Amino acid sequence: MFLVDDHGVMRMGLRQLLVRRGFEVSGEAETAADALTRISAIRPDVALIDLSLGRDDGLALLEQLSFAVPDVKLIVYSMYDDPLYVRKAVAAGAKGYVTKDDASTHLIDAIKSVVAGKRFYSESIADKLVETIVEKIEPGEQVALSKREQDIFCLLGEGYSIREIADKLSLSHKTVETHCGNLKLKLGVKTMRELSRKAIRQSNNTHR
Repeated sequence: MFLVDDHGVMRMGLRQLLVRRGFEVSGEAETAADALTRISAIRPDVALIDLSLGRDDGLALLEQLSFAVPDVKLIVYSMYDDPLYVRKAVAAGAKGYVTKDDASTHLIDAIKSVVAGKRFYSESIADKLVETIVEKIEPGEQVALSKREQDIFCLLGEGYSIREIADKLSLSHKTVETHCGNLKLKLGVKTMRELSRKAIRQSNNTHR
């Protein structure tokens, strides 16, 4: 584990929490430049990164790390809970996103999930993400999606496959396919490829 936060007290608290939970903390940094240098050298399994690093840009650091050390799993641990920040962080390479207001168990779950090759968003973040999804079919006309349909549409927009969505939401493959069929009817598309493209376009529009 590697910790990136510009507040020493926060890093100390995180280190104590992680050590108590059996994780090894291999290093810390309070600036983006130091983090990039040290993470590139140490190559930890996971790096926890705050988006607010004084004058430094945490999102830019995510992009640099994703390019320099793509094998390191990046988790954002931030006070920001705006869906715009979440989507930008995911686009920059973050595999998980937890806010500092979330319970510590969410952070531990995030670490375990990304190590297992999955993505993780805390419940508060996931709820805010799905609230942003309202798809327009024609100008002035909107379609109301159920919460489960919003969940699936959001994950399609992030590039997940039906099998990955089923695993993430603990649903059967057939159940996800059924929801996708309903989404196609509601959104006026005929194929999964068209549905995925529409979801990705919506995700990209939300990033702006």
